[in-house]
Amino acid sequence: MIRQLSLVIAAFIVPTCGSTAQGTVLVGDRPAAAIVTGPEPSDMVTLAAEELQTYLGKICGAKLDISQEAPEGKAVILLGAEAAKQAAAEVDLSDLGPEGRLLKSLPQGQFVVAGRTDRGTLNAAYDLLHLLGCRWFLPGEAGEYVPRADTVKLPEMDKRFEPSFGHRNIWAASSRLPAQQREEYAAWQRRNHMPGALTGTMGHAYDRIVSRRDKQLFEDHPEYFAEVDGERTNHGQICTTNPAVIQRAIEYARKHFQDNPDAMMVSLSPNDGGGFCRCAACSAQGTISDNALIFANTVAKAIEDEFPGRYVSFYAYAGTSPPPTREGLTGRGNVIVWIATSFITAGYTLESLVEGWSAKVQHIGIRTYYSVCPWSWEMPRHDPAGLTERLQYYHANKALGVSAESEDNFGSRGVNYWLAAQLMYDLDRSTDQLVNDYYDKCWGAAAPAMRDYWGRWQGTQPVTGDRLALALRDLQRADELAKTDEVRHRVAMMKTYLHYLRLYREYGAASREQRTEALGRVISYGYSIQPFHMVIIPNVFYRIVGKPKSRKLDIPEETLKVWQQTEPITADEIEADFARDLVDIQPLGVERVAFSEDLVPLQVTAQGAASKVAYRGGANECFVLAPEGGVIRLGVTTGLIRQHETVLTLETPDGKVVDEVEVPPGVVHTVPIDTGGAQPDNLPLQGEGQLTTLKAGGPGLLRLRIKTVGGSACRLDFGDLRQAAIATEERPLVFISGTQGPMYLYVPKGTRAFGVGLRTPDHHARLTVTNPEGGVALEEDGDYTLGEEFRVEVPQGRDGAIWSLIITKCEDCTLHLIGVPAYLSQKPSALLVPITAGNGQ
Repeated sequence: MIRQLSLVIAAFIVPTCGSTAQGTVLVGDRPAAAIVTGPEPSDMVTLAAEELQTYLGKICGAKLDISQEAPEGKAVILLGAEAAKQAAAEVDLSDLGPEGRLLKSLPQGQFVVAGRTDRGTLNAAYDLLHLLGCRWFLPGEAGEYVPRADTVKLPEMDKRFEPSFGHRNIWAASSRLPAQQREEYAAWQRRNHMPGALTGTMGHAYDRIVSRRDKQLFEDHPEYFAEVDGERTNHGQICTTNPAVIQRAIEYARKHFQDNPDAMMVSLSPNDGGGFCRCAACSAQGTISDNALIFANTVAKAIEDEFPGRYVSFYAYAGTSPPPTREGLTGRGNVIVWIATSFITAGYTLESLVEGWSAKVQHIGIRTYYSVCPWSWEMPRHDPAGLTERLQYYHANKALGVSAESEDNFGSRGVNYWLAAQLMYDLDRSTDQLVNDYYDKCWGAAAPAMRDYWGRWQGTQPVTGDRLALALRDLQRADELAKTDEVRHRVAMMKTYLHYLRLYREYGAASREQRTEALGRVISYGYSIQPFHMVIIPNVFYRIVGKPKSRKLDIPEETLKVWQQTEPITADEIEADFARDLVDIQPLGVERVAFSEDLVPLQVTAQGAASKVAYRGGANECFVLAPEGGVIRLGVTTGLIRQHETVLTLETPDGKVVDEVEVPPGVVHTVPIDTGGAQPDNLPLQGEGQLTTLKAGGPGLLRLRIKTVGGSACRLDFGDLRQAAIATEERPLVFISGTQGPMYLYVPKGTRAFGVGLRTPDHHARLTVTNPEGGVALEEDGDYTLGEEFRVEVPQGRDGAIWSLIITKCEDCTLHLIGVPAYLSQKPSALLVPITAGNGQ
């Protein structure tokens, strides 16, 4: 608990007592105020009263009484609609929504903290505490900020508020957590206004209507189940046009609301996976999404009179992600479609789903993913601006709520989780102010160091040794700056997270012989720091090791139990690990310079073999120098790996589109790729070279965006055209099957060292960097799944020249340069360099 006074709340906590005409004194030179709940308060109002009592007590050291009636001679907090009605009949809450709240000062020392509903009252209680300076940045007592003052006075106010989203949920797989961590996580959610009034279910539900596990049901009524490729199967979905299935769904929805009278939603989401029904009746209705919406509409119509104000919800996810196409089909007013931000059908973007569905239905929700273990592996991410922009976009397109699958991993996502919770509740708040509030209150005097720390994880940068080394030094500085034990404790918690990252990186790079031992260190350490909410180690364990009945690794059960039964870490152990980490993990020592994009041809005659890079993904960019006549001709090979098209977009340097062409996929051939395994792999590279023309409109420098869709890839042969692929940290070069020959870069005069960043999601790669004379300056061979950066020394006399690099023995690869112009050409004679870097003269 922080024992200092924040200027932000100076209007609410003051050193002396004011008169009741100017505000309400809760604690001061008179008896402490009472919290009045009204007669027979509900569990939620009782909880609100207890939370106010607890945290007001932490602020001022006085315990406010909780009573059902207002005592004589005391200021009172009228908590909830019943208390307000009993003591202040003039207070009208009828215009508030299901979570709306009122904070209002009244004469004679009364202060209303109430909503029209109990949930609104709970919101109001936490809003009052928030106004007084309380924060809950992460689960547990270590994550709370509570200011201290002798006097607590509330000024005159009359503030009504409605949340921006009706459903707000940042949820973890908390069933795998110990009881204490589950309780702390649930309290963190509640104190940050989750989950909202729009409660109920939205997850996969068809199996609850027609169970795939009921073999007898399948034998008796195969027509209830999906018809796939002409046959009924109980391994997929259900037949949503079957009258009996529709009736079962109606009864299922009725029972759900009868059994859960507070629920606002019932789910009719398809089962996870495919296998959608394509029987004659379902096909006649339209697409899979048409079927899902018609099914939801039918059930919604059947229950709306009996359960007014309740919703039928379902996921637009995988097979149902595309918007409906049937003419005239729209969603009923009591239907919500929850759009998944991943598992999107090929050919669609998230924007096309959000805008397409919102044009067809009255309400959407967003089912997003803030952290999922097999995608993130607990690596850090930080993106306040992007998070805000997405929430604003969803809200502008009819979203009633956001359900964010997450984890109890505040070491890697702490700022994002807290910020998202605040914005889901009040989207009108300034992101900059919220972020400043986070640093000022959570980190106090250590805020400058922690700003640098989180800034290192901006976007999706990999956890390289250099970033880890610099982050360790950020925490070292934070420790030196910290003025309170509470902040020092939080810094120590972050130290454990960085040590976990070290162990996980070592596991990722371990040889086969050392891999089990390295994994044991990761798992044991993860369980030892579990009380800190830094890493959700049970998810890591089950994703790597597997569940008890389906183990993925051949490791004795006794060994696994030992890994999971580690004692909680001690403060001395944390500091000893941190001291070793500072010594063992040193910075790369290469300055991260931003070079100009004003490029010119390198005026150096050079010869060398050309590479044949196969670009993959949707974000590769090149600069090209259009020749006289303004026509760019490229040899394009498309449909590599998967049969999908490639889109080439030509733009001016300031982003104006000049020309765009979609190149269809080609034919099949096979290229052997050595990925470092026991045997070389054969990647099916589909495609055939063809000439493609782009009209630049005249000579000059242009940007070429290369977008391959559906996991495909393409090759580009630039011929004699001057070109340079962008390979920065923010916009890395993404390709498959190695560079297939050398790629060339320019090392400016005066450069003493530069860095090469490499990430290989398919594990293995070999990187060779060659100096201008052809000598090997660097050769690295290993597993770079998590990403690594390598320092290349530049001897005197080898600067101001062309160097090259080759990547072999890999499948997918992401590449960036540090400390030199981040532009790579496929021929030495094609190099373009920043004009500020010189012409190589």
